Amino acid sequence: MFMRKITNKEVIGVIYGGKSPEHNVSITSAKNICKGLDAAGFETVPFYINEKGNWFIQNPNVQNPHDKTGKSLTDKNIIKELKKSNSAFIAVHGNTGEDGQIAGFLQTLGVKYIGCGIESSAICFDKHRTKLALQARGIPIAPYLHIDIRDGFSFIEEYLNTKLDKTFFPCFIKPCRSGSSYGVTKAQNFEEVLKGIKTASKYDYSILIEKAIIGREIECAVIEGETANMPKISLPAEIGIQNSENSFYSTAAKYENDSVPLTAPANLNTEQVKIIQSTAATSYAVLECQSLARIDMFLTPNNQAIVNEVNTIPGFTPISQYPKMWEVSGLDLSNLLKELIKTAH
Repeated sequence: MFMRKITNKEVIGVIYGGKSPEHNVSITSAKNICKGLDAAGFETVPFYINEKGNWFIQNPNVQNPHDKTGKSLTDKNIIKELKKSNSAFIAVHGNTGEDGQIAGFLQTLGVKYIGCGIESSAICFDKHRTKLALQARGIPIAPYLHIDIRDGFSFIEEYLNTKLDKTFFPCFIKPCRSGSSYGVTKAQNFEEVLKGIKTASKYDYSILIEKAIIGREIECAVIEGETANMPKISLPAEIGIQNSENSFYSTAAKYENDSVPLTAPANLNTEQVKIIQSTAATSYAVLECQSLARIDMFLTPNNQAIVNEVNTIPGFTPISQYPKMWEVSGLDLSNLLKELIKTAH
């Protein structure tokens, strides 16, 4: 049974697990976050949400994360225990976490949390709405088509026949509201697009068909600054897809086989770093992010930064890009978490 320590330390609740496909990734992130918080001198209370949505106070380091050695919480006790925390770190990746639902719950309870607000979380989790917001402010994005599977497959096929030509290939098919590349496929022709739509539709009815960009895959980590217009930006990192056997940065490459090299900091000149960091800061501000975000971009041969996605609850696993970018920027895990706790709102 998990027992809360009686100390004078600041108490940080770490909320992890959840009902999304990224459940296991969230467990790994929580292990690393709890480790870092402990080293930084905080008391951590781990709130585990299982795949059915049940809450437990349960250490993420148990051998079997589904082992009910932790304390099962009733709805009333969830609120009571959360309110004992000075603030809560949202580490639930994917839906219910990244889409702002947990942020809304904590905000309703009056519990301070580390993470983006409700509106920015919802917008950033929806790839289509993210593109619309960035596009409206003139921030470069990849050309795309948006479809809704509820319109019917025959209608979609007819529509795409009029919109897709050879210049649009290769392209990616993505569910709009899913993370960690779940449901994402790469298509070289029209038939593969149709197959990709069926795959993506298992995760969402809202789907993007996005033209592949020729360029280097660059990422930047952001922390909320003292003012909205002055966030803290890490040194960029590069995802070395071209140096791997992967056709794109898939779920397996991210979390299962670590087969894609990450270069942190990326080998960029001063002007390129300035372009990347400026685009990251602008995107963060436009989308009204808070606390933290990871901005994923492509750097084209003519040095244009094209925003791909914005992740408001980036991975915190030992191989995740967000903490690695801050490590090479001068913040180890414990000090990074200290900075993030300052942003609790």
